[in-house]
Amino acid sequence: MRRRLKSLPANCIIFCIIVEGKYSITSFMTATPPEAAKQWGLKKDTVRAALTRGLFDKQIEKGLVRKSEGTWLVHKQAMVEVYGEPIRTKEVE
Repeated sequence: MRRRLKSLPANCIIFCIIVEGKYSITSFMTATPPEAAKQWGLKKDTVRAALTRGLFDKQIEKGLVRKSEGTWLVHKQAMVEVYGEPIRTKEVE
């Protein structure tokens, strides 16, 4: 049976995981600092400033934060490690 997936932001990576013989779809959010800050209920420059101050250095070493053509990309797990769970449950638009 086919099911239509809800639309996801373009910056989501989709993985298909097989659990007990069934497929499960999981998305891992990667966002720019302002997008991540919005989802965590922070001021838009907070994450960028934290990157500058070195608060994400461990996450950079783990590959959870990286630069792509001059733009920082922050994985959801990096945000959880630094700021805890997001305040907003709404997806980044």
